[in-house]
Amino acid sequence: MKYEIIDTQAHIGPGGIEETLAAMNAIGIKKLIVDECWLENIMEWKPNVALKDGQIRHTNPTAQLAAAMYPDRFGYVLRVNRLDKAMKNVIDLAKDDSACVGIRITPGMNPMEWQPFAQGEYDELLECVEEAGLVLFLHMPDHPEWVAACGKRHENLKIVIDHCGIFDNATRAVFKGLLKERTLEEQEEYYLNNVLKLAEIPNIYLKWSHYTEMFDEKPFPPSQRLSEILHKTIDAFGSKRIVWASDFSVMQRGDNWGELLYSLLGDGTLSDEEKREILGENAKKLFESK
Repeated sequence: MKYEIIDTQAHIGPGGIEETLAAMNAIGIKKLIVDECWLENIMEWKPNVALKDGQIRHTNPTAQLAAAMYPDRFGYVLRVNRLDKAMKNVIDLAKDDSACVGIRITPGMNPMEWQPFAQGEYDELLECVEEAGLVLFLHMPDHPEWVAACGKRHENLKIVIDHCGIFDNATRAVFKGLLKERTLEEQEEYYLNNVLKLAEIPNIYLKWSHYTEMFDEKPFPPSQRLSEILHKTIDAFGSKRIVWASDFSVMQRGDNWGELLYSLLGDGTLSDEEKREILGENAKKLFESK
């Protein structure tokens, strides 16, 4: 395959390394970035270590083992708890691990963390990530104004917006009225008119992931509507500030890994250069800047 494909997010846990590698070989994935999150109860944030003060510290045993066994095929992101008193030490250790490509935070998944993020209570964590020279993967959908403020306060921090920067209606429903459901037209309009404005901030990148759920389209055969939205994303961010992720392990629609990959590979409207950059080259350059 002429593209060196890097999938920048999927979740695997104990026992999943060999079967994941076999699937990667079958469909042509060069490298997978693991966000280790055991999915039996996602809100428990396992695996983790319970600290004496009642906080938790995230761990990545499967991802680290995968990267140790197959260093050219696996890397990982580390989730960090902003209330961990040893937060800076945790980030410094991640910096020194060649398999760790960045830090991931997910305030968007907990409404109790929305205002702390908006009010700058994550800034100490972000400063530590910035000082370490690591990439920040940020899941804070439907609030691009908060993401923009974060990007402007931390100009030297490379921030990758997870999952197109929006929620789908199934996830909004989990928050029981805190976020208004959108029609397909409203969702696309919000994305184009609000999320894509983040491209004006040069240290912000976009992760093209969960797009089939966000815009309610099948991945394969390639969707004309998804292709049009992606082209508008490229017009805003440029093809060099977009990375691709399948996140196949939590696709609520049942889209499989191959279909998600070929939603881009099979899109004849994308140039070879755009495919090469979005499907791997951009991620490789981001991670090499560590």
